[in-house]
Formats: sequence, structure tokens, C-alpha cells
Amino acid sequence: RDAADHGQHPNRYGGGRHIRVRAIPPPAKDAEQKQPAVISATQGTEDTPLFDFKRYSSLTRLIRTAATVMIAAERFQKKNETSRKINSENIRKARILIEKLVQHETFSTEELLPQSGKRNDRITTLQIFADADGILRCGGRLERAELPLETIHPKLLPTKHKFADLVIQDVHERSSHSG
Repeated sequence: RDAADHGQHPNRYGGGRHIRVRAIPPPAKDAEQKQPAVISATQGTEDTPLFDFKRYSSLTRLIRTAATVMIAAERFQKKNETSRKINSENIRKARILIEKLVQHETFSTEELLPQSGKRNDRITTLQIFADADGILRCGGRLERAELPLETIHPKLLPTKHKFADLVIQDVHERSSHSG
């Protein structure tokens, strides 16, 4: 067969003799009424986590999911057209949100605040403070060093939390599995 009549073959692309193609009629003019949408919602308790960290296999997926949820929530609240695409600002805000959730979920306010008398020695030696975004960071001996904030004041993360595991896994993969 010639390449020109490739699309003319009865069993390719246009359907064969055994396939019947039926045109779908356009909707009637009266049918332009919008159908009511059904929205399902569940109510959580204070103990219900916003994200189930065990369901995510990578930090990137977790953060992108959080960014998508934040965009959807923003669109729902404002009821106007905001960008549906994830950008770097959405990613940054999503990461901050997740870090705050993990810190709030893991650490109680009483053991971290300097006003309370219940601080333990381990927390006292870390010199914990909140940065401009509300993320808890550790103080230390490197305050006068000319290093980035992330290095001088690392974020306080729980040792036995899935989010901390995802952060370690992400750094390990980004550094090409070195050490």
C-alpha cells in the first residue's frame, strides 16, 4: 500500500466495517441550565492531621500536594480566578505550612517557651526561637559566622517523624547519595 492511503485503510483510524460511529446531538437550547453540584465534606477533630505524612514517598510530592491544596483553598475562599499553576512562591508557602504543622504536632508550647518553668535541659541548650515565618529554629555558636541562615540556625524537626525522614531522604538524593 501507498503511504498516501494509509489513513484510508478500513481497519485503521477511521474505524472498520464492524465499528459504527454515531453522532452525538448537541444539547437542546433549554438544557443550558446548570446542574447542581454535589460537594462532599468531612469534619475533622483537633486530633485529625491535615496531612497523613505516611502516605507520601517523597518530600517533593508532599510539598506539591500541600501547594495544590493551598491554591484550591485560596480559590475557594476568594471566589475569583487565581492561578491554578504551582509556582515557587506556592512551594515556599507550602513547605512553611508543613514545617509549622509538624512542629505544632510534635512539640508542645509549654516546653519550648522561655516563660514557662517546665523547660527541660535539652530544649534549653538549643536556644530555640521563632523566625519571621514562625518556624522554630535552634540558636548556637555560629551566630557570627558568615553563613546562610539555614546553616547558622537550623530548623527544629522531630527525630522520629515521617517528615524528618522525607527531608533526610530528599537531601540524600539531591547530593547524589553521598554519605
